Amino acid sequence: GAAQAPGEVVTVVDPIDIPPEHDPLAHAWDLPNQRGGFYLRGFTSIGAQNTRIGPADWESDFGTTVSGFSSGYGLDIGAFLLPWLALHVDTSLGVLWSGDTEYELRNIDDYDYGPSTRVLAYGIAPAVTFFTPHRFFFKPAFGVGFATWQSGGEKNTTDPGFYMHLVAGKDLYTDQHFSFGLQFEVGYLLLGGKDQAPAVSLASPF
Repeated sequence: GAAQAPGEVVTVVDPIDIPPEHDPLAHAWDLPNQRGGFYLRGFTSIGAQNTRIGPADWESDFGTTVSGFSSGYGLDIGAFLLPWLALHVDTSLGVLWSGDTEYELRNIDDYDYGPSTRVLAYGIAPAVTFFTPHRFFFKPAFGVGFATWQSGGEKNTTDPGFYMHLVAGKDLYTDQHFSFGLQFEVGYLLLGGKDQAPAVSLASPF
């Protein structure tokens, strides 16, 4: 005689019937446990900064462009509203250390070069940080900023103007209350000069 082995039994589990303690997504938003309370994040970064001194691009074909290596510094202070949402104040400083200066001449294909220029761009804004599964986070901030620049012994300061700071990054937790990580950020300012001086716009991945 011959006996046939029984087929493999397949058990289908309805996701609705999974007990919460065994649901792998039950705490997907609570990394590394339950977030809450005081929120503090400091950061520093390096990148490139481009500054236009003069009328904005859409207002005139003439102006001065400063570009070069920059570094950024910032601090976020606030509190968690939900485990995946923090409300805070965003503060940042972007420094273009020794930028190459180009003067646009009447022929827009022609340029003249000036002394190196240092630009400091400051911003402060209300912001929110969203935390997603796998420890990624995203932050938009819109507020007020101003800038100072120094070239050839002359120093200028702008009036306050529009400031935007966008950040995307990933956290690596060492314990429940502390993490470090990597982030990519872009800062943008559109500013006006004092006493009808030229406007200044800055775009910088700090």
